[in-house]
Amino acid sequence: MKKTYIQTDDQFEIDLAELKELNPGFAGSVLIRLAVRSAAQSKFTIMLATDSKTKIGMERKAASQPRDTWCGIFGGEMKEGVCNISKYETMPTGHVRRDKRAIALTAFPLDREDFRKSVLGHFKTVEEAEVAYKTKPLC
Repeated sequence: MKKTYIQTDDQFEIDLAELKELNPGFAGSVLIRLAVRSAAQSKFTIMLATDSKTKIGMERKAASQPRDTWCGIFGGEMKEGVCNISKYETMPTGHVRRDKRAIALTAFPLDREDFRKSVLGHFKTVEEAEVAYKTKPLC
């Protein structure tokens, strides 16, 4: 049998001692293997409570969204594989231009962040872009 080495801490030792007490006669390595097997069979998944609130967690969530939802997220409407959306651009004068665009789903960039930048430019949200457009529109 192949040996695997793991790092342990005090809490691990306490938990292992408790397992040994509940299951006398079993070695620690057997109990660890049984615990891992049981977790795998029950499809045990680990998600930290703070994962969805961290920047990495939000990036993971965003990356997992299907590309056809990106249009709606950034203020557009998807119909028959074509996204009808407003594109915002800031001009050198500080004015903001808003143009209606039709973009095929197949023409979307591979990365959601690249799509956001292509539609919103330097703005983070549609709301922020719309406020800037209303403040200083380029007619």
